[in-house]
Amino acid sequence: MCNLGLANTKITTIASVNNYPITNIDIEDEINILRILNANLNQNTIPQEEAINNLINSILKEQEIKQKKIIINEKIIEKEFYKFLENIEKKELKISEKSKKIIYKKIKIELEWNNYISKKFLWKIDVNIEEIDKKISEEVKKNNNIEDLQKYKDNLITIEKNKKLNIYSSNYFELLKKNSVIKFYK
Repeated sequence: MCNLGLANTKITTIASVNNYPITNIDIEDEINILRILNANLNQNTIPQEEAINNLINSILKEQEIKQKKIIINEKIIEKEFYKFLENIEKKELKISEKSKKIIYKKIKIELEWNNYISKKFLWKIDVNIEEIDKKISEEVKKNNNIEDLQKYKDNLITIEKNKKLNIYSSNYFELLKKNSVIKFYK
């Protein structure tokens, strides 16, 4: 079945990532997604370069997680997707079925990527418990009303681990990007 909106649109390849093409249609779709995600921004200011960079990043992550055979339980993806849809409904935004499918795929890729990075680097993460205890002591001095100290401590540890995982993720992704073949076409 042919989409009538695309029937007269010439499809051109704008870039490729490891021989995976990025077309003008992909870029238009990504700009629409960015408009949905950044509803509070001026809708006309989303640059094409931002859309292309997002697509490159998604493709690289998707290729890596496919190569490493990383799979996330579909229920986890659906839960995050429905949370996203609830937020969209609260903002009273309308999104097309095509956009919903793209967003679902983006959520899936990000969850799988985060899972992969956790598996790959979590063993390297070291949290300074003395530093955490010091933060807790300072907080107790300021605010005597910390109800669940263990929960607060666990939360601080999780925050520190996530900070370090984000650094590993960024570094690994930059290495992945550096070792990829990214071409742009006129």
